Amino acid sequence: MGLQSEHAADSWVNQRNISLGEMTAYPLECDPLTFRRTPKLIPK
Repeated sequence: MGLQSEHAADSWVNQRNISLGEMTAYPLECDPLTFRRTPKLIPK
């Protein structure tokens, strides 16, 4: 996954992975970012 920010020097991200058996939750807190899935990751 690609991440971009207009304020790269001041950007921050806090992410946790929580396993819930067959499911996983990914709580995410961050400054405004642009997430882009790369062509390699699209089939996954």
